[in-house]
Amino acid sequence: MNHQQRLASLIDQLKRAARNHHHEPPSTSFSPSSSNAPFPSIDFIYNVTSLGVLKGKRSPTLNFRSFKNVPYAQAPVGSLRWNDPIPVSTPFQGVLDSTEFGPQCPQNCLLPKGLCAETMSEDCLSLNVYTPDQMDNSNGSLPVMVFFPGGHFDMGTANCQLYDGGYFVGKTNVILVTVNYRLGAFGYLVDSKNGIRGNFALKDQRLALKWVQKFISAFGGNPNSVTIFGESAGAGSVTALLMNKESWPLFHKAILQSNPLSLPFRDISSSDLLGNRFITESGCYKSENTLQCIRNMKWQDVVSIGDSASNHLNIWHPIISFMPWTPCLDGKELFEQPLDAFKNGNYAKVPMIMGTLSEEAIMFVYLALSNPLPFYEYDGALIALFGLFHYSKVHSLYPPSGSDQRVEFSILGTDYIFTAPTRNALMNIHNHQPNIPVYLFEFNHTLSFSTEAWMPRYPFCIGHVCHGSELPILFHTSELLNLPLTPQEEELSAAMMNYWTNFAKTSNPNLSSTKSSTLNVPTYWERFTPSNLLNMELQTPNVFMNYGLRKQKLDMFDSIGYHHGY
Repeated sequence: MNHQQRLASLIDQLKRAARNHHHEPPSTSFSPSSSNAPFPSIDFIYNVTSLGVLKGKRSPTLNFRSFKNVPYAQAPVGSLRWNDPIPVSTPFQGVLDSTEFGPQCPQNCLLPKGLCAETMSEDCLSLNVYTPDQMDNSNGSLPVMVFFPGGHFDMGTANCQLYDGGYFVGKTNVILVTVNYRLGAFGYLVDSKNGIRGNFALKDQRLALKWVQKFISAFGGNPNSVTIFGESAGAGSVTALLMNKESWPLFHKAILQSNPLSLPFRDISSSDLLGNRFITESGCYKSENTLQCIRNMKWQDVVSIGDSASNHLNIWHPIISFMPWTPCLDGKELFEQPLDAFKNGNYAKVPMIMGTLSEEAIMFVYLALSNPLPFYEYDGALIALFGLFHYSKVHSLYPPSGSDQRVEFSILGTDYIFTAPTRNALMNIHNHQPNIPVYLFEFNHTLSFSTEAWMPRYPFCIGHVCHGSELPILFHTSELLNLPLTPQEEELSAAMMNYWTNFAKTSNPNLSSTKSSTLNVPTYWERFTPSNLLNMELQTPNVFMNYGLRKQKLDMFDSIGYHHGY
């Protein structure tokens, strides 16, 4: 087996790990990993003149109101499948029941506990609005935070306990909106021959932001103070919005968590190849009307065929196979790879926070490689991925150790896919907007409940800071999953909520009001610049400012670039 084949084999295994669900047929409902009750609340009726009458939930004790499963677009079925989203007609007729989560968009959800909804449907383009209980007295002045969940662009939902925003808004006095958008083939299919242009998920997200602009003031929110944020593929979605000029008037700040910036968005030709495989495997290429044929397919078949069609590996461009369904560089919505957009200044110039976790890749490596990784396969992968010219540079900083290289491969993957390109992006962003603040963080806390109870499919995450570990801390929702926080984790959660929401309020994670100099955070978070290389270390027992996060390694990746393997 040559170097390229070794790399292809490793990437194929990692790809299967990241989306290890194609072999399980989707169903319309399933038992989620937890059925714990949401935060205690009571029903109430709320009348929004321009929107309609909603029945929501409120909790005077915890100081929040929630309005779940509020549609922002018509169901993308029939002729609207693989078409631009259409705004839902308003005002609603009758009373809209917004007391419970709606269905998640079609997918095979095998995410950790608390990240899957109970039902699925194509009629899923909805959002959830969380407000402080006293929103009536805000006069539309509260900052708005709009969250896009992650999940490899083919899994995930806002309709889950992990992202329940009741505690978050009750403690911080902001508005939180969590958004569902189309996934997998539904959200990203491109087939130029049949007029399917892709980027439907991006258009869903943009329409949700337009909904916020139109209606959020009725919930106490300020449409002129909107922060978009997301984790993993949700951060990738935020990146796409930052690159999409039509979206720029719809938000004012951005937070990107665990963004795999070294994994590319597909271009038109690559997207068309994937789309052609989808059409071929569907059998609809035989039809006189291919588009009508695939629109008539059951959504369960779309999910299954989307998984199968994307399970192909290009040995010469293996990295692009790792994340098959992505936004498309179509020359209309998006024009260049994210790192190039940040380098060239082609993005929305807004205040930003970016950051990663200390062991992002360990989950994917150990899912893929159940057996030890021998040094010769590790070396072969380095040569195939980075080339002989750069091999020695990478090898010297990530040398093999012992008989199993999975730990080193995880460290390398964390830095190359997540940490180094994130720092690189912020350096370029600062160069284009030196007077607009940007901040960098690393989350480096092992969850006290990092056990089989939290991630039953991921025993190798026990004792490690796996991808997504910051989410139950940030949203303070682990108690909904019967996983209480320790006192130190409570302090870290309060710090993170304050940093995130202060930033939404003032563009400064340290200050909750532009009129106040009083800090409500444990440590002052300094701005990032290429000269100071400062990042906030989010961990217990104390958060602290750090200089030069793995500087030698990240500098090396900056020197060799990030366009390897595609």
